[in-house]
Parts: sequence; structure tokens; C-alpha cells
Amino acid sequence: MKRICLCLLVVLSILLITAACSLINLKKDIAQTLGVNLSSATVLQNIDTHGGFQGDGDTYIKMTFPDDEGKILGEEIENNKGWNKLPLTDNLNIAVYGEESASGPVAPLITNDNGEVYFPWINNGYYFFLDRHSESGNEKDDTELFDRMSFNFTIAIYDIDNHTLHYYESDT
Repeated sequence: MKRICLCLLVVLSILLITAACSLINLKKDIAQTLGVNLSSATVLQNIDTHGGFQGDGDTYIKMTFPDDEGKILGEEIENNKGWNKLPLTDNLNIAVYGEESASGPVAPLITNDNGEVYFPWINNGYYFFLDRHSESGNEKDDTELFDRMSFNFTIAIYDIDNHTLHYYESDT
């Protein structure tokens, strides 16, 4: 019985260490993509559906920051040329929230399996966009986002008021 308990404790310890290292690597990878320091972030939500054919899938991550660190991150983002002050461009607004048009509603691209949007409506903040599609002429330009048969992009929105970062990757 002692051996079984010891084995279970070792296995549990290995799983916890692996999970902690995975979150650290995740934050480092996202920080590198976004060009900001995310070391003080707490990951609240992590959804990753990658693993399909040729790595297709989506990743959504929601992180929060302590008030002081959130203010520092806001200042870092404000001075980073890769980030833009909200509101989103028309294309990104459609991708994130959808749109009501004369011909009917246009569903957002960025949703969970139930069709619910990941990003809450954010009025005060910044956004980051990276078009990773092989046909992209300018990775910071979203004007061709809906002109292709597939999507490979990254978008992040930082909510200054709530010190929350929403990060999303699409690979189709």
C-alpha cells in the first residue's frame, strides 16, 4: 500500500511539474509573438484545438494581471509599435464580434464550439494583429483577411480597465 501511494505521489508530482512548465512556455511564446512581458500573467482560460490535419485548429487564451503589473503592461503596449489603440478595424471587428448588415447578420470567426464569441466587448484598450497566411503581403494588414479560402492569423486585445489579455490564433 505504501508503494502504491508513493508511486501515485510521484506520478502526480510529474504531472504538476509538466503542467507548470507548459504554462511558462506558453506565456513565453505568446510574449515573444506580442512583443510584451507576460511574466506576471495568470492564465484564466486556455483552449487549444490544434492537432487536426496539418496542425489546423484554434487557440484562445485569457490572462489577467495584478493591478500594478496590468498598468505597466498597458504602458508597455502603448509604446509598442505592433499594437494599436481600439477600436478594431472593420475586418477585425467582423472577425471578433460579427456584424449586422442589410443582407443579414454575419457571424464572427472567433467563436467556441457553441458559436459564442470568446472576446467580450472592450472599449478601452489595444489590439495586436498578425496575418500569418502564406499569401499575406503585409503581416500587419487585415484588408485581405476575408479574401482567402483559409485563415492563419493571430489577434490579441488588451483590456486596460480590467487588466485582461485575450489572445487568439487561427490556423485553417
